[in-house]
This record gives sequence, structure tokens and C-alpha cells, in this order.
Amino acid sequence: MKSLVIYYSRTGNTKFVAEEITAELGAYIEEIVDLKSREGRPGWLSATRDGTGNRQTNIAETKRNPTNYDLIVVGTPVWAGVRARR
Repeated sequence: MKSLVIYYSRTGNTKFVAEEITAELGAYIEEIVDLKSREGRPGWLSATRDGTGNRQTNIAETKRNPTNYDLIVVGTPVWAGVRARR
């Protein structure tokens, strides 16, 4: 089975988990890159404001096409107690 782990991580926690899952599954991995800077305290404030306001962001184009995989694992952070929504 061909697997893909795709994730977004502002602080590195989700990245760590994604890498562990990738190793266990023998999967491919891809990072979701936010085009808005989320670094440091200003990034944290921006992430909190966007998370609580349910605001979307722009991301870089991905390299891998998810339709080419049998299993896709998506890792996302939780910002200000708000989970990512579709």
C-alpha cells in the first residue's frame, strides 16, 4: 500500500509526530507550507487570531498528488483550542 503523510507544523510538534508515523508506515512525507509567516511571538498571535476567527490561509503548492496514494494521513496543529475545519 502506497502511503502519504502530509502535515503542517508551526512549532515542530506535529512535524515530529508526522516523521514518526512516516517511519512506521514506510510512507512518503510532505510538509504543508503556510505562505504567511508564523514565526515567533507575532506568528503565534497571528495563528491564534486566525484560528479563533476561523480564517483560512494561503499555502504553497504541494509536490505530491494525494490521488496517487492508497492511504493519506493528515497532521494539523490545534490553535487556540480550535481544530482545523474543512
